[in-house]
Amino acid sequence: MVESRHRDSKYEEHMGAVTLCGTLTDVLLFVSDPDQLADWVPQTLSAERLRDKPDGVVYHVVTDAPWPYRNRDMVYDLTVSLHGTTATVTMKGLPEEAPPPGNLFRMRDVDGEWWFESRDGQVDVRLRLWVDPGGGPAFIVNRRAAATVGGMLANLRDRFVCDNGSPRAQASGGD
Repeated sequence: MVESRHRDSKYEEHMGAVTLCGTLTDVLLFVSDPDQLADWVPQTLSAERLRDKPDGVVYHVVTDAPWPYRNRDMVYDLTVSLHGTTATVTMKGLPEEAPPPGNLFRMRDVDGEWWFESRDGQVDVRLRLWVDPGGGPAFIVNRRAAATVGGMLANLRDRFVCDNGSPRAQASGGD
């Protein structure tokens, strides 16, 4: 289930949670790998690693936008912080990092955070995400953003499932 709350914006912040079967390391490596984003993050047309950093990665994402809007893009700074059996991953938009390529429209801002807690072969995951796509009716943006958060969590659940009581990663199902 995805919950929404208002911020100081016409666009809402969306939050959800899921429990996965697997190790904290496997889940963190998957979530923080931009090379796989287009396979499990809804409406993602492409993702490209720009550079690695000691605690994460900077990457470029192209997102499908509904007609009549142009597809969106954003450069993301993803930072991983590991603390024993818990971890956080913060996502911050870097709209000034580079000009948008081609006919894309640069999103104005992105702010998100993942929380992970490992226990007994499972990983509890919470996600909070807010985006400002740079325009569009709030009701459409909010509905799509909520569906994206729900789709991300569902696709992770489908990827990290248990098989006969033991962890087993499967191919990502998704949009």
